[in-house]
Amino acid sequence: MAVAQNIQTWHQADFRIDLAPRWDLVAHTQLRTQPAFENWRQGRVGPILRYRANERWALLGGYYFRQDEVDRGADENSHRYFGGPEITFRRGSMSWVSRTLVEGFVTEQADPFWRFRQRVRFTWDRRLTPVFSSEVYLTRQGFFASRNIAGLRWRHRDWTFETGYVLDERRASAGGRRHVWQTVIEYRWRRR
Repeated sequence: MAVAQNIQTWHQADFRIDLAPRWDLVAHTQLRTQPAFENWRQGRVGPILRYRANERWALLGGYYFRQDEVDRGADENSHRYFGGPEITFRRGSMSWVSRTLVEGFVTEQADPFWRFRQRVRFTWDRRLTPVFSSEVYLTRQGFFASRNIAGLRWRHRDWTFETGYVLDERRASAGGRRHVWQTVIEYRWRRR
């Protein structure tokens, strides 16, 4: 039973709009269940704005409104503000993207706090490709979590579908180890 309690599903849907040649806006949504598919655990929505300085460098910033089920149906609302650089390296058909974010959290039941996160993600420029990602999270107290993802990405015209396994390792006070099945759907609206 303890293992089943640590199995979650995360389902994400994003609508990406190319605003101008260097700017895009993402309307982001995510729903989490725990144990897998049984109970609603968390939902979040918000915009992400990205400015691409060139093929390698980008800056992004955003906001999420999040609602968590914290105890027997009681909900907690929080607000997350974030921003930072993203660097893309390409070699042949492979892409390696490094993203650094600083996140600020404002919640109803705790003091505001900051978190730092660093992610690297590997993909290939193919219609069907594996996806690998590793991310570490730090707070003022030190290590908070690491998140490792292995999955598949399929692109069809302006649609992208991803699915994969996430190993979400958190410090014990933040819930310990979680096993996650993740799905992502993104539609990209391009300026013609």
